[in-house]
This record gives sequence, structure tokens and C-alpha cells, in this order.
Amino acid sequence: MSGNQGAFGEHYVKTGLFDARYHRWLLDAFDRRIEGDYSEEVVVVDQDATELIEQAKDFLQEAKHFLGEG
Repeated sequence: MSGNQGAFGEHYVKTGLFDARYHRWLLDAFDRRIEGDYSEEVVVVDQDATELIEQAKDFLQEAKHFLGEG
């Protein structure tokens, strides 16, 4: 896990500022990225890509709300 992911979990999720699902989504997306970087063949189906995009949109909306911009 990267320092950013750990820091997000420690400072935003454990303190209750963000729901734990966002940390899980971050970790899962990072795992998919690593798989894409280092696996010889990766298959991403439309449904998986759509789910990741929707999760990212949800997270961005929550971050904007947290920052007072949404």
C-alpha cells in the first residue's frame, strides 16, 4: 500500500471524515492499476470499468462536499 492510501485511511477514514468504502475503493482501484502495469494480459470488462468510473465520481462528489465546494 502506498503512503497516500495509508494516510487517507488513517486521517480521513479512521477519524470518521470519510466512509470506509472510499478507502476500500481506493485500495481496489490501486490493485487493478498494479495488475495492469505488471501483468502480461489484463482483461477489463465494460461492467468493471463502469463500476470504477462510478466509484470515482461518487468519491469526487464526496470530496467536493467535504471541501465545501459541492
